[in-house]
Amino acid sequence: MLNKLVEGFLWGTGFALSSAGIYVAFLMYTAAGIDYAIKKESKEIREMALKEMEAGVTFDVISSTVVDKKVFVGMKAEGTLAGPMTSQIFNAKLVLFSEGNLAGVCYSSLDSQIGSGEKDIYLQGSCRPIFYPAEDVDEVKAIPVWLGLENL
Repeated sequence: MLNKLVEGFLWGTGFALSSAGIYVAFLMYTAAGIDYAIKKESKEIREMALKEMEAGVTFDVISSTVVDKKVFVGMKAEGTLAGPMTSQIFNAKLVLFSEGNLAGVCYSSLDSQIGSGEKDIYLQGSCRPIFYPAEDVDEVKAIPVWLGLENL
């Protein structure tokens, strides 16, 4: 009789442990799926916010000059998000051309903000060309890059 009691207890314990293992595995699988869905949704929201932020500001190149093999670019920020904090929110992606050929691409911080009025925001950035000498650069394009989402 005691053997039957111990055998029943062991069968019950084994069943309980295997049931618990199945439930834990199911919960881990479900939690991983929920975590993936949340991360995917938040990435989509960040990408949408990035597109809206970058569409809110444009940089118009006003002038460019060469000093010590570096091209310094003067820009004017325009758009709905252009304001006194533009240099702290955005960097500039500067694309340099020489006679229609790519001379270099670089990211420049906008540490100089001149004339920070409510209407006109003037910025300065610099870049060192890679493929051509700085003196040969004849065209510059500036593209705003929002600092908040650099590491998507």
